[in-house]
Amino acid sequence: VEWIGESEDHLFHAGGGGSARTGVKNSLFLSVIGSEVPPSITEVSAFETGSQICTSAHADKPRGSCQLIAGGLGDALVIFGIAPSLEIIPLSGSIIAAKDEATNNGDLDVKIVAFDRSRGSIVATGDGAGVIRLFKLENVGDVISALSTRTNKEDNGSFSKTLKVSKAVKKLVGHTGAITNLQFDKIGKRLCSSSKDGTCRLWDVSTASEMCVLPATSGLPPVFSKDKKELKQMCRSCMFSPIDDRVIFTLQNAARGSSYATRWFVTEAADSRMEGSGGAAASCEPQRVVLISSSPVPCMAVSFDGLRLVAGDTQGTVFVLDATSLRKLYSYEGHQLPVSCLSLACPNAESNMQYDIISGSGDKTLILGSSRSRSRPFFFSFYLLAVALVLLAVAVLLFRHFAL
Repeated sequence: VEWIGESEDHLFHAGGGGSARTGVKNSLFLSVIGSEVPPSITEVSAFETGSQICTSAHADKPRGSCQLIAGGLGDALVIFGIAPSLEIIPLSGSIIAAKDEATNNGDLDVKIVAFDRSRGSIVATGDGAGVIRLFKLENVGDVISALSTRTNKEDNGSFSKTLKVSKAVKKLVGHTGAITNLQFDKIGKRLCSSSKDGTCRLWDVSTASEMCVLPATSGLPPVFSKDKKELKQMCRSCMFSPIDDRVIFTLQNAARGSSYATRWFVTEAADSRMEGSGGAAASCEPQRVVLISSSPVPCMAVSFDGLRLVAGDTQGTVFVLDATSLRKLYSYEGHQLPVSCLSLACPNAESNMQYDIISGSGDKTLILGSSRSRSRPFFFSFYLLAVALVLLAVAVLLFRHFAL
C-alpha cells in the first residue's frame, strides 16, 4: 500500500485471494481518501492480475496528474501508469522478466521493487535468490505525455503508447538470502538493500559495487523454536533517513520472538565522492539498537521529516517511534492478522492532513493512523462495509414490513 498523487490523497494498494495461483481477487486498487473526519476510503479503479499476486509496488514521483508505478508479478517487473482518469493502465512493453538464464536457479520471483525517485528512469528489483537488478526506462517523458491526455475512463480504444524498458543494465550480487527491501537515497547515488541473510548492504549505483555491509543481526540474542532449535535472524527492512542519507534504519528479527530496530551512521571514504572512484568503501557504525516488539515486525516506514519511525508487527499492532532515540512514543491496534505493509504520506506545507499512516494486513483491512498525534486510528474494511450495507438493507425491509 502506498500514498500517491501530488496532494497524496490517493492510495495504491494490492491484494489477493490468499493464493498466488488461484487467481481469486488478485488485483491492484486505486482509492481516494476523503477530507471529512473520520475520512472515507473510496475505491475508484481496479485492475485484475489473474493468477499472480503483486508482491511489491513502488511509485515514482508524481508528474502532474500522472504517475508511474513499478510492480512485481511473479518473476516479472511490470510498470503501470496512473492517468488523470484515475485508471490503472499496464504499459505495453513494460513486462520484463526480472531474471536471466545464467542464474536460473533458486527462487527468482520478484520480492521487492523500488523506483529511483530522483530521476524516475531507474527501477530496482530484488528476488528470492538474493540478486538485485537495475532496469532503465527509456522514454518516460513520452509515456507521461500520452497518459496526460487520458482524462476520461470512457475514452475509446486502449492505451497504445509503448514504454521502452532495457534488460537489466546492472546486477548487484552479494546477498545470500531473499531480498526483503530496497531503497534509493534521495539523489539516486546509492541503494540500500536488506535480506533474509541477516545483513543490510549499501551499493554504489553508478558502479554496481558494494560499499559496505551492515551486520544487522550481529550480537542479537538467539531465538529458538518450540523444539529448541536456534532460528535464523533476518534483516526485514532498511530505509534511508529522508533528511540525512548518512543515516540508515534497519529492522531485524527471526520467524518468531522479539524484533529490534537499529539506527546506523554511514561514513563514505573521501574518494568515493569523486567521479570514477570505483565505488570506494564506506564504514558503518550502529548508533542505537532498540527492542521494539516481542513479536516479529515485518515492515517499517520513516516520516517525510525524518522524525518518526513507524513499524507494524505480526500481532496487528502499529508502533510509532522517535527516529533519533528509537524510543517508543505510542502504538495502536486494529488488525486481526499481521501487518503486512506500511506507508507514510508526505503532505505539503498547506496540508492539514490528520492521518498520515496507512497500514494493510492479510485480514483485508486498511487502517489510517497518525505519526504526529495520538489521533484515534480509522479502521476501514472492504468486507465489513459490504456487511454493514446488507444489514442496513435488511433493517429497512423489516421496518417497512412491520410498519404495514
